Amino acid sequence: MRATLTLLSDPLNPENITEDHSSVVFLHGSRQRLFMNDDDYGIEFWSPDKLDQAGLQKAILDICNLAKFEKRTNLVFTFSSIVEHVEMSPGTLARVLGDFLVDGSYTFDDYKKAADYPGLESITLDMVPEKFVTLLEQSAVIGGSVVKARDLCNTPSNDLGPEELRDYAVDLTNLGAGTVVNKTFDPNTPYGKDQDILGLVIGVSQGSTGNPAFIVLEYRGDDSTEDISVVAIGKGVCFDTGGLSMKSSDGMLGMHHDMGGGAAALASLE
Repeated sequence: MRATLTLLSDPLNPENITEDHSSVVFLHGSRQRLFMNDDDYGIEFWSPDKLDQAGLQKAILDICNLAKFEKRTNLVFTFSSIVEHVEMSPGTLARVLGDFLVDGSYTFDDYKKAADYPGLESITLDMVPEKFVTLLEQSAVIGGSVVKARDLCNTPSNDLGPEELRDYAVDLTNLGAGTVVNKTFDPNTPYGKDQDILGLVIGVSQGSTGNPAFIVLEYRGDDSTEDISVVAIGKGVCFDTGGLSMKSSDGMLGMHHDMGGGAAALASLE
C-alpha cells in the first residue's frame, strides 16, 4: 500500500489538519534532532546543515517511518520549508521528493490481518510553485513503479510464479498510449524461431511444477519517439533454488527476490 500524494499551490487550511495528521515543517540532517509536539500534532525536524540528495532521501524515509510508528494516517509537508534546508538543483529536488514521498509511505500488508491502523493514507505537499508541479508528478510516477516492483518482490513464490508474473505483464498491455505487444513462452508454444536459445529457460524450470514464461513487452509510442529505442532486461527467476544445498534455512528466505530485475523492468511500464 502507498499513500496518495496531493500537490497544493496554496497552504493547507489548518482547520483541515485532523488529530492524525502530522505536519512536517523542518527536516533533519546528519546530526538528527527530532521533536514531537502533541499539542498541534506536528513533527519538527531541524537541520543544522544544508541537506544534499542523500540527506533529503534519508530525512523523508525517517519522517514516514516516524509517522507510521506514531500511527498517523496523513502527512503534510511545506514545500518552502524544505527548500530552505536543501542544496540541490530544482530537478533533483523534485525527483527526490516525488519519488521518495511515494516510496516512503509504502507498506506491504497483503498477508497481515486487518489492523486498527491502516498505515499512511495521504501525503500533502503544500505551497508548491507551479514550475515544480510537472516535475513532481513525473517523479511520483517513478515512485509508483518502484512500489509496484516492491510488491512483486515481496510476494512469496508460491503466489507469484512465472505464470503469475506473465499475467501481470498481460495486464500491462492495457496501457492507454501507444501499443504494447505481449509475447510469452512455454514448452508447448515455441517463441518464434528462438526455441533453441531458450533451452536454459526450459532447463531452469524443470525443477518447478509451474510452466516457464519468457516475457517480452514492446511499448511503441507516437511518431515523436520513432527514433528512440530503450531496452530494459531483468532476470525473472521467481525462486532461486540453485544454492539450496549451500544455504542455511535463513539464507533461502530471500530467494524469491531473484526476480527483482524482472520486476523492475516490468514495473517501469506500470
